[in-house]
Amino acid sequence: MNKNKIFYPAVGMFAVLLLMFGSNAFSLIGYVLIPLLATGLVISISKINEITKSRNSLQSKVYFSFIFSFLVFSLIIFFWFIGRNVFLDAWGIASIALAVVTSTVFLISLILGIILSIKRKYSSEYDYNIKPIILLSSISVVIILILFFYNHAVSAFSKASKNENLCSLILSVSSNSAMFHKGYKDGCFRAMATLKLDVSICKKIRDSSSQTGCYIEVAYASDDVSICKKGIDEGIQNMNLCVARFTHRLKSSLMYAPLEVRKASMDSLLYMIGIQSVEFRNEDLRQILRLIENQPDLSSYTEQVKQQLSAQSDITPERPTVPTVNL
Repeated sequence: MNKNKIFYPAVGMFAVLLLMFGSNAFSLIGYVLIPLLATGLVISISKINEITKSRNSLQSKVYFSFIFSFLVFSLIIFFWFIGRNVFLDAWGIASIALAVVTSTVFLISLILGIILSIKRKYSSEYDYNIKPIILLSSISVVIILILFFYNHAVSAFSKASKNENLCSLILSVSSNSAMFHKGYKDGCFRAMATLKLDVSICKKIRDSSSQTGCYIEVAYASDDVSICKKGIDEGIQNMNLCVARFTHRLKSSLMYAPLEVRKASMDSLLYMIGIQSVEFRNEDLRQILRLIENQPDLSSYTEQVKQQLSAQSDITPERPTVPTVNL
């Protein structure tokens, strides 16, 4: 048996570098990547060099070169996405660059393995049963691929089957993980609520801001402002944003739309303003007044708005004066 003195120390170093690479030690990432790629290349080439000298078939040696190299370098990409690194930007440029560089090093290892396998096709320096290591490497690659695409597959299948209960199967471990982020499960529920126009699904969302967004999206998709009122009554945070999306659209119709449309818009606006929190009503009423006060056809609505503004000014408490602090 050929003794590989480099392999096991390199594996130990590779494991440590992987953990550092997938952690939140942001300042170390740039320094870890190059040693990680270099160590991975040492591991794959040293093992390939050992295997290709053994008494095994050409097909087995070539397949080993592929699957073992793929395992080593897929681990780098996998750990990149397990952590939430500062380089995981919205455009994904850093991730694409990492994939390109890692794939290039993988191809170098694979090509060298194929060359050595062909060159040592009839080599039989010693016996080496490579079936266990091939099986273990293959299983490991399959597990990595399953974990990598698991959340996306579950989300896609839940949408295809219109079954929001499948969203509960999504792995949402930590807010510090790009692959298993806590927001993925909430995002699945949010998408299903919008797809089925069922606001009750929004109640399964844990994050308050995401839950608010869910109510807003369902209300807007179903064109039903009563959902905004439902959210306000249930104490959902920032539901005035829900009403604002409807009022903004209706305000734009007050200038140029036919008279009947403008009247219908005013009826809806007055209802929506009525369900808003007090602190938001005055501003909306003033905006509407500016839009309709010079329209004789809407004079009755102008009076209603003025009356509401007057009533609001009587009940709205004065804001406390904030004391000046000299620094």
